[in-house]
Amino acid sequence: MSSHLKHPQRMARLSLGIYYLGTVLYLVYTFLQTTLFSAVVPNAVFSLAKYLCLAIFVVRILTNRYDERQVLLLFGGLLLAVLIYQNSGDTSIVVLMLFLLSSLNCRSRIIVEIYFWTALALIAVTIGSALVGVIDNYHYQVNGSVRYAFGFLYSTDFAAHIFYLCLAYVYIRGRQLRKLEFFIPVVLAALVFLLTRAKLDTALLILILLAAMDYRRLSNQQMKKFDRWLYLFPVLMAALSIGASWLFTPTNGILVKIDDFFTHRLAMGHLALYEYPLRWFGQYVFQQGSGGLTFPTGLTTTGTNLAYFFIDSSYIKVLLSFGIVFLGLYLFGMSHAIRFNVAHQAYLLPLVLVIVCISSIIDHHLLDIAYNPFVVCVLANNAVGGVGSEERIYHWFKRDSR
Repeated sequence: MSSHLKHPQRMARLSLGIYYLGTVLYLVYTFLQTTLFSAVVPNAVFSLAKYLCLAIFVVRILTNRYDERQVLLLFGGLLLAVLIYQNSGDTSIVVLMLFLLSSLNCRSRIIVEIYFWTALALIAVTIGSALVGVIDNYHYQVNGSVRYAFGFLYSTDFAAHIFYLCLAYVYIRGRQLRKLEFFIPVVLAALVFLLTRAKLDTALLILILLAAMDYRRLSNQQMKKFDRWLYLFPVLMAALSIGASWLFTPTNGILVKIDDFFTHRLAMGHLALYEYPLRWFGQYVFQQGSGGLTFPTGLTTTGTNLAYFFIDSSYIKVLLSFGIVFLGLYLFGMSHAIRFNVAHQAYLLPLVLVIVCISSIIDHHLLDIAYNPFVVCVLANNAVGGVGSEERIYHWFKRDSR
């Protein structure tokens, strides 16, 4: 290898190392905020971790290499983050945007692997700490059943962590999945339902099983039948979620039954769209969770009750909090990621993103790295002009590490 390449290789390795370090820190502090460690760890620690992540991602951006189109994407993303922050006052968009922009020229698979092992360790620590009494193990009495949270803020948070961990495992294993491993989603689904009564997350775990079985069974030629429409899935799911919530009325018996099945997500979404106007760059949206209280909430036949107001639909939450522009661009990024992989007959990531899109109708974790590591796929390996440079950096890293 010629000597004049050594310095770029070292810089590429250093830049990637910095990004991976920031990713681990980002995962840890956002994950702990979904647990009851948030009641034990001082807020100053979380604030320090957030600012460290900001600094690390800035260093990554400054040490990364870009082509001209990526430079335009970089400045456009930073400008968008500033505009959303000015309108919403939400600092999380700044960290998220820097994290996404830092993923340019990076392998998304490595990020998912980092997430899997980090989340697996944190879930084990959280459950163990709750069982031995280091942190509280909340349990909720809902409709005659007990729902355990195992150290998380609520039982559905625990169920969502299990769902995304299982999804990451299937993605990492891919076609190497053995028949015995297909029992993992089944066992997890049974445990999640018995311990949390989270029927929607249970259904999503079964969906992972079905998708994994189809992916392992079907050839690329058989998968080609999905080519023409699969990339539209993010837009279709967003339109379904927003449209159904907008059309909801408590006097429509069919919509009320659907709303009851989805635990009042349509009513909450309708109320959110009614209370907050659509804006280009978002706004501050007040939310008040109650952790499973059973009194009538939201939009009812007798009026509105705002004692509980929480937006579970990721699409509605992003639309109102971060604005029309961000939601549109993010959906375009997901569609582009699906189309890019399908064009190269790589169907695993598109299947995973389809499941994420379905899940985002009923949960608010689409942009939450503590749950969803696939948030990075909108830019990593998919930015225009980014794939070739990412591959070169990866091969440099492998060659230098021998």
